[in-house]
Amino acid sequence: MIILCGSLISMMYSEVLAYSSPLFGRRTAQIKLQAVSFPYYKEFFLRKTHHELIEMYSLTGGIPKYILSIQEKYLPLENIKKFF
Repeated sequence: MIILCGSLISMMYSEVLAYSSPLFGRRTAQIKLQAVSFPYYKEFFLRKTHHELIEMYSLTGGIPKYILSIQEKYLPLENIKKFF
């Protein structure tokens, strides 16, 4: 089993899924992971105020990988300095 992940969609299609690619026709599933919408965002950061949640959402855009990079013990600006 091979699991491929990528965020540059045009590159994924041209290099991995195209007719000329060695993997063409072998894909069995594809999951398009969307950003987490703001109403569900607070479930990741239970101890943050509404204002802090807005700052955190502005920082991550709801992108799951970025959400995992955030540490709740830090303020939004501290997260920016430490991880981005």
